[in-house]
Amino acid sequence: MNEPRPFSLISYNPETKTEQALSLNPESLSRIDSEKSQVLGKVNNHYLSIRLPMKENPLLFVVIYKVLRFVGFSWLILTPLLGGTLLLFPIFDLNPPVSQESFWLILAVNLYWLYFFLKRSQPPKAVGLDLGSDPNIIQTFSNQSISLIQSTRLKTNQPNHLDLFLTSLEHPRVKMIVNRLGIDQKEFRSLRHASSKTPLAKHLPASLSACLYLAYEEAAHLNERFVEPEDLFLASLKIPGNHLEVFKKHELSFESIEKCVSWVVEELNKKSVQSLLNNFLSPVGGLNRDWTGTITPELDTSGIDFTRLAQKGLLPDIVGRDEEITKIAELLQSSKNNVLLVGPAGSGKTAIVEGLAKKVVFGEIQSNLKYKRIVSLDVASLVGGTKTTGEIGSKITKIVKDLQYGNVVLFLDDLEIVSSTKLDQGETSLLALLERSLAYGKLQVIASTTPEGYKRHIETQPNIARLFQTVTIKEASEKECLAILLSYVPVLERKNKIFITYPAVEQAVKLSNQYLKNKVQPDIALEVLEQTTISVSKTNTKVVLKDHVEKTITGLTQIPLAPSSKEETSVLLNLEKKLHERVVGQEEAITAVSDAMRRLRAGLKNGTRPIATFLFLGPTGVGKTELAKTLCNEYFGSEKRMVRLDMSEYETEESISGLIGPPPGQEGFESGGQLTQAVKNQPFSLILLDEIEKANPKIINLFLSLIDEGRLSDSSGEEVDFTNTIVIATSNAGSDLIKSEVEKNTPIQRIQSDVINEISKYFKPEFLNRFDGIIVYKPLSVNEVMKIAIIFLDELSSHLKEKQITFRFGPELVDQLASLGYDPKFGARPLRRVIQEKVENYLAKQILAGKIKSGDTVNLAKLPD
Repeated sequence: MNEPRPFSLISYNPETKTEQALSLNPESLSRIDSEKSQVLGKVNNHYLSIRLPMKENPLLFVVIYKVLRFVGFSWLILTPLLGGTLLLFPIFDLNPPVSQESFWLILAVNLYWLYFFLKRSQPPKAVGLDLGSDPNIIQTFSNQSISLIQSTRLKTNQPNHLDLFLTSLEHPRVKMIVNRLGIDQKEFRSLRHASSKTPLAKHLPASLSACLYLAYEEAAHLNERFVEPEDLFLASLKIPGNHLEVFKKHELSFESIEKCVSWVVEELNKKSVQSLLNNFLSPVGGLNRDWTGTITPELDTSGIDFTRLAQKGLLPDIVGRDEEITKIAELLQSSKNNVLLVGPAGSGKTAIVEGLAKKVVFGEIQSNLKYKRIVSLDVASLVGGTKTTGEIGSKITKIVKDLQYGNVVLFLDDLEIVSSTKLDQGETSLLALLERSLAYGKLQVIASTTPEGYKRHIETQPNIARLFQTVTIKEASEKECLAILLSYVPVLERKNKIFITYPAVEQAVKLSNQYLKNKVQPDIALEVLEQTTISVSKTNTKVVLKDHVEKTITGLTQIPLAPSSKEETSVLLNLEKKLHERVVGQEEAITAVSDAMRRLRAGLKNGTRPIATFLFLGPTGVGKTELAKTLCNEYFGSEKRMVRLDMSEYETEESISGLIGPPPGQEGFESGGQLTQAVKNQPFSLILLDEIEKANPKIINLFLSLIDEGRLSDSSGEEVDFTNTIVIATSNAGSDLIKSEVEKNTPIQRIQSDVINEISKYFKPEFLNRFDGIIVYKPLSVNEVMKIAIIFLDELSSHLKEKQITFRFGPELVDQLASLGYDPKFGARPLRRVIQEKVENYLAKQILAGKIKSGDTVNLAKLPD
């Protein structure tokens, strides 16, 4: 995009001959109208003006012009038919239906029309800010834009930018833009009613003038041919008004609307007559100049000809990869002319080769590649079509013979498969066989692999590595990914017979980047969009909106992204109450965790760190682990969302491999680490680090990096994303100090300060400072233990109710269980075991003995003898 132009809007008062910078707020624009001032554009101290034509072109003129254009295009088709008639009729001794003079006249007119058409199709002088001696900007407006302005003036007495916006909605291109934005035009009906209630205007109102200048400046900034209706549409959105509320409701920024406009206009231009004619007249490659390309029967049965697919228009547009394609084309013409593409799986390596084939076919690469075919070897088809490894070797030998004539570039997708495909009972691989032909220059290859595959299969074989020049393929950026997905939209729409909105595409890119960081772009974004289109195609909607994309992401990650339902909102606002149903006391811990979850759903969390990180300090059995379990169950839907790690198992430096996986080559490498693999499989998790003080200092540093950066590299070097996790570390360090201070009735704030000083013996200050909250758990009181006993007994009552048995208990039973189930050293941890032994075992015996049956009521006032 060009640098910003020296353009400004001013209000000019002709009576006082004063000017001032123009503000686009409604009050300022209304004041200009009341003061009889004018809105002017200003460029380098030169003033611009607006002078609309008195009337539009007569309807008859427009009709004649369109008929002539159609007739001209028809003559382009009829001329060769008439010429063929004049040549063929004499052969059969027949009189042609037209004279030669008529034919030559038609041909002359046709050639003149073609010259005029092609000349008119050349890029004319773009809209510019320097208009020379005539400062009237209307001369840069297209006929369609002028027509829209005139229509606006006819519809209302005092037209403003809002009226122009509403009139622009009637234009086909703008209609398509609004549809692509996912907005129903019925949402603008209330604006239409309000816009008609205005008094008569003698001059062009300020807001309308400002809108026209803004449209002109935008077209000049983008070097467009004319100021088009879509420029008027965009300009009207730069001035405040009620119409913007509709876009705000759909959460559409001006930047997104602008990108959508560019995409729609580009797609419509591709379908224009001139674009189709340009494609028709483009030079076509992929075939030998003398039509003497060698027949390749063996390759054709096991290969996919990308150049043939490109000729048929079956390959999508490739965007944002011109640099890589140019580099590959240059290397293919060098002396060392085999290319190896190295990039993560899903980074678009195959799409780049398809893009190269498309450029070859349409003559966009002027080189000796112009008449070559690019064929992908389908190894799976090759292996599947043979019964023995010997047959594979024989078939490959025949394919190599097909390739020796030099007019085919072979594409080997995923060199790992090629390297592992054996040709005989020994160790000869398909890659080893191809190596001989590559070394002697008998064939030309583009191959692809991942960084891991390169280290494993190429670096270890220098004889293979020396045959290739490497091109690194990076993961697509968010901007490139959006462009790539937009290029696939027509393909997906034809395939699934649906309509895809721009916000849906934008959301697929944004959310896959945010929540599927362990995957590679553009592959994962395209997968998300494709899954969404398939799901929507099975409904009656047939329009893909961004909400549908959010549902797809939720299905893939189990992360709730859709707008909060009333039920979920209620849970979030009352999360403390839900957590207290299972966790007794510990108000500070429950409030901190609840606040973190509300920040997540409100979209206020830091995107580069985990959702929340807490360090829970306190004695054993006070509810630290129970709170983590309850949170998983209440918010994530299941305790299975918790990744629980006993840090006493990671006391040595070597134990780090248990978390991130053993190094390559060691046993268990393929299975990955207990932590990294769990988060790869389930990105939305709660990670519980039990007794963190027992972990080795090296492992503590590992978690410091995880908490600070929101990511961690596993043993293979792959980065694992932790930004969608909650990390809770628990520690018993400082427990004795907590107990003694509680017994002294020391305020909790003072206890927390003293405990943090105490645990500094175990943890470095930089580690402690990384946590969102350090929360001290107090020892449980007798009353709190009794409340926990009631919770456990209520759970037992629920289980018995499923068997149609009513269970009731008295306060004496609760007192007895609390007394037996509390231990000063282990807190309430023994309580569940006591209930199992004293109550559940008794009830089980009674049920099995037939003394308690379905429909009975059991009253247990105290522990049975």
